[in-house]
Amino acid sequence: MPDSTYHSEAEVLEYYSDRSSRMETFESHIRAPAAACIGWIPYFETLSSMGDCEYARHPFAKPRPYLPAAFSVLFASGNSPVENADPNAHSLGGDRDLERLIQSKNFRIVLSLDDVALSFNKSEERLRLSVRLRSAMGFTPYRRGPMTYHAKGCGVTEPLPAKWSSDRVEFECWSRFKIGRAGDWGLWFLAGHRAPSAVARISYTIYFDGRIVIKFGGSFLPSQSYYVDWQRDGWHDMLRNGKGEIDGFLHAGSCADAPGTWLHTFHGQRYRLVDTVTGK
Repeated sequence: MPDSTYHSEAEVLEYYSDRSSRMETFESHIRAPAAACIGWIPYFETLSSMGDCEYARHPFAKPRPYLPAAFSVLFASGNSPVENADPNAHSLGGDRDLERLIQSKNFRIVLSLDDVALSFNKSEERLRLSVRLRSAMGFTPYRRGPMTYHAKGCGVTEPLPAKWSSDRVEFECWSRFKIGRAGDWGLWFLAGHRAPSAVARISYTIYFDGRIVIKFGGSFLPSQSYYVDWQRDGWHDMLRNGKGEIDGFLHAGSCADAPGTWLHTFHGQRYRLVDTVTGK
């Protein structure tokens, strides 16, 4: 059960093309789909139950004198797919389901873009991009018998300035966050430095003819699920990482950005231009 009510952070951002201003009257718009990234760590009570993968064969899977194996602690504090709060669900019913997941504390990071709209004035020469950015730093669940304590993680989310071109506008945001205190200090005992910052990124491009391209990416740890219009469009499974990706994370250095890349791309249809007043 959640320890207490937890509130995510949300803000509405507006960006204007060079010839536009807040005093403009925008008469039509392209309403674009929501995009969300949810980061999580798979839960395994014991390493023997996770099957054959690089984590099970890694030196950090071996216990040290008087200490449990580092990966044993990491996966034992993973996120289990509890009812109505699965961080890798096939679909979300919208903002309400996302809020339910946030209240469950069963995740490592939530980063979402909603109410995305590109608005045009009467001559379709001046433009405004508006988006609601929402983020929530996740939790590390510590289990002891029937009780679970959720330790809140730390991190920061930052939107980047929109980039306007002759045929499109691009917007990007990212979150840097720690995957958990246990892994943070456990790595300090084993490697002499604290864990790096995991990264989640969303890049959103709207072409003026209605095409949409959304790129999702980040570090190779943790696992990440990617949603477009609240349907899971793809996901990155950290259990498929090779030894190079695992070691890259472990040895990135204290609080440095962990290695990663763009991991999934969505190409959307031509979303039509509609009248702001009539919706037609």
